[in-house]
Amino acid sequence: MTLLDPAPRLGVADALDRAATGEALDAAQAEALLSATGEDLERLLRLAGATRDAGLAASGRPGVMTYSRKVFIPLTTLCRDRCHYCIFVDTPSQLRKLHKPAYMTPEQVLAVARQGQALGCKEALLTLGDRPEERWPEARAWLDEHGYASTLDYVSAMARLITAETGLLAHLNPGVMSSDELVALRPTAPSMGMMLETTSRRLYEEPGQVHFGSPDKDPDVRLRVIEDAGAARIPFTTGILVGIGETLRDRAESLVALRDVHARHGHVQEVIVQNFRAKPRTAMRGAADASIIEYVASVAVARLVLGPHMRVQVPPNLSDAAEFGLLVRAGADDWGGVSPLTADHVNPERPWPQIDELAARTAALGFALRERLTAHPEFVRDAATWIDPVLHSAVEALADAGTGLAAASPAAASSAPTASSAPASPAAPAPNPPSPAAPAPNPPSPAASMLGRRESEVDSTNGHGLGGHAAGAGGHPAGAGGHPADAGTGLAAASSAPASPAAPAPNPPSPAESMLGRRESEVDSTNGHGLGGHAAGLGAHPAGAGGHAAGAGRHAAGAGGHATDAGTGLAAASSAPASPAAPAPNPPSPAAPAPNPPSPAESMLGRRESEVDSTNGHGLGGHAAGAGGHAAGAGGRGTGAGRGAGRGTGRGAGGGTGRGAGGGAGRGDGRVRGLAQAAASDPLSLDDAEWLELLEATGDDLDAVAATADDVRRYTVGEAVTLVVNRNLTSSGFRARPGAPDEFDLDDAAAIATDAAALGATEICVQGLVPRGEDPSAYLAIARAIKAATPHLHLHAYRPQDVWDLADRTGLGLAGALAALREAGVDTVPGTGVKVLTERVRGIVAPGDLEIDRWTEGITAAHLAGLRSTSVLFYGHVETPAERIAHLRRLRAIQDQTHGFTEFVPIPLPGASGGVPVVAGRAPLDEHRAMVAVSRLLLSGSIPHIQIPWTRVGRDGASVLLQAGGDDLGGALLDGHVKPEAGVEHRLELPVADAAAMAARLFRPFRLRTTDYRTASTAATR
Repeated sequence: MTLLDPAPRLGVADALDRAATGEALDAAQAEALLSATGEDLERLLRLAGATRDAGLAASGRPGVMTYSRKVFIPLTTLCRDRCHYCIFVDTPSQLRKLHKPAYMTPEQVLAVARQGQALGCKEALLTLGDRPEERWPEARAWLDEHGYASTLDYVSAMARLITAETGLLAHLNPGVMSSDELVALRPTAPSMGMMLETTSRRLYEEPGQVHFGSPDKDPDVRLRVIEDAGAARIPFTTGILVGIGETLRDRAESLVALRDVHARHGHVQEVIVQNFRAKPRTAMRGAADASIIEYVASVAVARLVLGPHMRVQVPPNLSDAAEFGLLVRAGADDWGGVSPLTADHVNPERPWPQIDELAARTAALGFALRERLTAHPEFVRDAATWIDPVLHSAVEALADAGTGLAAASPAAASSAPTASSAPASPAAPAPNPPSPAAPAPNPPSPAASMLGRRESEVDSTNGHGLGGHAAGAGGHPAGAGGHPADAGTGLAAASSAPASPAAPAPNPPSPAESMLGRRESEVDSTNGHGLGGHAAGLGAHPAGAGGHAAGAGRHAAGAGGHATDAGTGLAAASSAPASPAAPAPNPPSPAAPAPNPPSPAESMLGRRESEVDSTNGHGLGGHAAGAGGHAAGAGGRGTGAGRGAGRGTGRGAGGGTGRGAGGGAGRGDGRVRGLAQAAASDPLSLDDAEWLELLEATGDDLDAVAATADDVRRYTVGEAVTLVVNRNLTSSGFRARPGAPDEFDLDDAAAIATDAAALGATEICVQGLVPRGEDPSAYLAIARAIKAATPHLHLHAYRPQDVWDLADRTGLGLAGALAALREAGVDTVPGTGVKVLTERVRGIVAPGDLEIDRWTEGITAAHLAGLRSTSVLFYGHVETPAERIAHLRRLRAIQDQTHGFTEFVPIPLPGASGGVPVVAGRAPLDEHRAMVAVSRLLLSGSIPHIQIPWTRVGRDGASVLLQAGGDDLGGALLDGHVKPEAGVEHRLELPVADAAAMAARLFRPFRLRTTDYRTASTAATR
């Protein structure tokens, strides 16, 4: 929504002539250009595109558009502001209804960051509400309980932790900051950001406007932050919002203001031109979105005002793919952050594009897509000026030394489908194809020692650390775990020492397991359990050897403590970084088992003095010397089942929040809870026996597993509950001359599709073997009939068994059959027709199903031919729990190869009991909770969506399972008016209104999706 001014005083033609000279535009000229239409708009786009091209050529990367592969970490959704268009923010009461913490815990933060690292991400975007503790007592209480002076204090701690433990570089977006706070945060992140949004004081001061009542949206305050960031030499991202009620003059003045502040300091690395998208449940839900023409004009004017050397970003998920061409013509040269793992939590209704699809679309527009770091190349190449010395090694580890862009990494090229994203175009090559034989590297963080807090940061009065490291703690010796930059390309160098293909995936203990364990509220003061889950004498470590002495809880000067800035409550900055080459304190013998060093963050992030339980003397996860090491003689596995008796502070006895027997004070679920947390952080770290423990959990243990899985869902794919409006058609009912109600011919197929589309369906699902007495080319004829009648209806058709039937009976072969189906209009395929991926089970319960190897070959070939699919497990037959785990692992292996699965559906046997239980006597609903939760955990980072089969578990059961890691309700299953009996599961419908009500009762947003998880543009009428 744009409030129109009277006609600009300056003519558009005159302004275009001025722009053509390359001279600086003033606000009046920019305002005139924003109103350009017709041929004037065409000329505006030509000038903007040429200006962009000149800037890219001068930067040494002509024809290159950039993006950053990131994870989005919503550290808290509490905020003191009241913006009328925002859906990101929650109130404390909403958090309670969602069973959502006030702040993400360090374990949750690391779980997301580690999965992002495994997918090749290099940026961790920390986004949160402004200073929530100044409005909400609940925020203040959480910070006090956990020992943080402020939200920014916690941001600093988490930024350090992320880089130290994963190597990801933080980009901080915490809102308004003071000059001192910016300086204090500079050593934690190579870049920061805050949208200016607009300079309009009317929107801030006038009751009813979008920023009224939001103290942090004062334009003067926001401009001061951007100015202070420049004075602090911080690479800074900012931008404007288009269509929030501002005038064209407001928009022009905003762009000029950003140009001027950058001219003074040279620190604005990119300007985002973001189009307003109305959100449900907000005060602006009825406002019109910015039109594509005014948005494109705004991008072009931004380019001309800001000049050739500024990077102009347009978020790709906020525009339709068909609009990309206009945005590129308008002078954009950066797509911003795109995540292969996490949703856009600020715009949850707008999924990210698949990265390889984005690369293909960018290439089609004449540009190469290249990955950058969170700091743009110009600032990376001049790190001495712009990036704090403590971060130099971390940046160098990921950067191309020549260009300053991101270095290529195998993991980046072999990531899972983007969360809530559309599938890639089948013809689009991955931008960085991996070596077929190279496993995804999982190196230790190159920042483990360099990010340690310096001696000058020790608070001599109370020993409170803000998240730094003891000097050299946990560091890698030079060349042992660091990531060199590729000297030839300047991109991030691939790991020079990948794991052996035959080596098992490493399974180190969580670096935060003891230091960031149970909160103070979880201390059992009667039995001596410490805040990290350690009972006195149960895996506890002697005091005074590198951690918290009993009852002391503080760090000695120079051993991981931090000086605190009196003005900000943040840690004081230091110009003397720890030596990045400091050797690990206890390097392993070459013959020793895989090392398991204590966390490099153990001293920096340990609880502060206020967090020590004075009645039992236990700190909140502090270690003594050797904490995190292996129990004597245990080789890292301890004793007993699974990982042994403990993993809270390593893998010896008495693990607390990790995998220790007896960990988890007062709950009795320490081991299972720890396994679940380890799975959330790295699904590949658990062995089969440990996955079975999770699958067989009961009582409080099962509650912990389900809650952890739901957190993984929340912080990856987001809160939305989705549904596709579809109609089923069973191709086994095809007859050239139909007679029975469930039989149909080609005319019927066309009529069924037309009726479904009229009812609001976006998908028709066709599957089932064409009878032997019918021509097998009917598979193709049905597809053509549907597409001819309804070209825009998504055709989700034919299981691997159906495809093989077409291939064998027609002589086309598998590749020929898939090509013919694509030519006939098939868009995606169902991954059904299999129960459990084992011949033993198939032979007993479904001998007529396709052989397992043929199913696997068929689904793999479909993916490689560009046909994405669902995936399923039918459970509760005669399969063993171990066979369920093996099935999930095999699906994940296929996904690693093809990236073709869009979702996973765990489907129980029909009936009240839902089949044979894994645990005798466990309630059927708990059986399903365990299966859904384990599916979410094991497939996280691979198959993004977990669909709940409401037709099998019922609507009430589905609501419960949506709180155990599920995010999708599958299809509405419209019967329609034409031959409803021709669809499997007819008479089972889930009207859109009913599905939306289910989501509303869970206090979660509801979104209609397409088959491939785009946002549906057609609203269902049923």
